[in-house]
Amino acid sequence: MLIFLAALFGFGSVAFGAYVDHALRDSLSPDALRSVMTAIRYHQLHAIAALAIGLTLWRGQATGALWFRLSGWAFLVGITLFSGGIYASVLLSQPSLTILAPFGGVTLMAAWLLAAIGGGASAWRR
Repeated sequence: MLIFLAALFGFGSVAFGAYVDHALRDSLSPDALRSVMTAIRYHQLHAIAALAIGLTLWRGQATGALWFRLSGWAFLVGITLFSGGIYASVLLSQPSLTILAPFGGVTLMAAWLLAAIGGGASAWRR
């Protein structure tokens, strides 16, 4: 399921990036466009990270599988909160929705730490 969702998140990042670039670029303020482009970049990067973790788990090569599993799901939740909060704020003209972004950022940082713990567990067992 993690691979499936991570791949869908990757698809969504490209689709939304194309939509912003081709349909919204001229209608967004420079600040809004900069925020959305940051959200798209984080969305893409972390979708790839979640996919890599899913593939590692799928191949059965992860000694720290629990940590990797938690990390993968944290990446998806973090993307949803960080990028989704920015997307919703800009598209709905509701600046208050950016309150989700810091929670998403913390969740993304936690995802990286969980991946590090999983990687450490794998390295220490060898």
